[in-house]
Amino acid sequence: MKKLLVMLLALTMVLSMSFAFAACGDSNGDESKADSNAASEATSEAESAADSSAADSSAADSVADSSAAESEAPAESSAAAEESSTAAPAESSEAPEESSAAPAESSEAPAESSEAPAEPSEAPTESSTEAPVESQAPVTPPASDDGNYAIGATYTSARDGTYDDTEDGRKQMYLSYEGGSTAYSDIDHTRLNDGVVTPGAELDAQGNGTDGKSVCFVGTDANFNVDFELAEAHDDITSIVFRCVRDGVANGNNRGFVVKMVQVSDDGTTWNRVKGEESGRVQVEGAPAISNQDKSAENVEHFDITYKLEAPASGKFVRIYFSNNGGYVAQFDEIEIRNS
Repeated sequence: MKKLLVMLLALTMVLSMSFAFAACGDSNGDESKADSNAASEATSEAESAADSSAADSSAADSVADSSAAESEAPAESSAAAEESSTAAPAESSEAPEESSAAPAESSEAPAESSEAPAEPSEAPTESSTEAPVESQAPVTPPASDDGNYAIGATYTSARDGTYDDTEDGRKQMYLSYEGGSTAYSDIDHTRLNDGVVTPGAELDAQGNGTDGKSVCFVGTDANFNVDFELAEAHDDITSIVFRCVRDGVANGNNRGFVVKMVQVSDDGTTWNRVKGEESGRVQVEGAPAISNQDKSAENVEHFDITYKLEAPASGKFVRIYFSNNGGYVAQFDEIEIRNS
């Protein structure tokens, strides 16, 4: 722009000088020639001045361009610096977030470890509650009750098919019950498997001493049965044992005893007979000899009698038939259902 202005100024000066010389005429050729030379010199000076100014302008432009480049370079470097400075904090700020996540995971680990002690704390609770329940089981084991399935069972009794669940049935079945005595009755169905057996030393010469322990089933030539429901089914029942049975000729020869039959059942409805036989009588240890009616002899009349099955029987229910064998009373303390 400056170069153009200089050229226009020089051209203007040349033109004005030309018009001046034309007005004066050609009267003086030398002067005209001199003026022409002067004009040429002026024109050349103007052009050299214009060229100088143009050089100066181009130099100024180059300086301006270099300064602009220098100014752009810092700007770009500063921009890069700003980007690098801003990017670096952003990355560093993300790093703490990741490191803060790590503590969060470590905080969950204690929560899992806190659950681990909770499991052993439950084990003592179970053991502490279950043990007393087992120790408080309502079982009254008799002497030598190993393998006796009658312990813990329930049962009912009948005479000639009539069960003692009525008052008339009880009067017909038990000795002295009609008079209000329960010394030899079993109206609660507990005496035949309570594990209580009269020791021989407690019996006297008349065979007394069993009241409150023995059950006396009465009826001339009557047949009786006792039906047991065991606590659970068994498949290895091998024998039935009657404890402290009185069988003899004393006291009017009215005590007798014989096993008639044994049946088993799975449901208490369908019964199967199991063959067997009396396998032996063992005198009760310490039992006294009792005089017969005419005092001519004395004999021990208290026995443990075993009825042995031909083969092991299975079932949850056991029915046992017995009689007084033509006498009046069938008397004993206990019934055992055994696997040996």
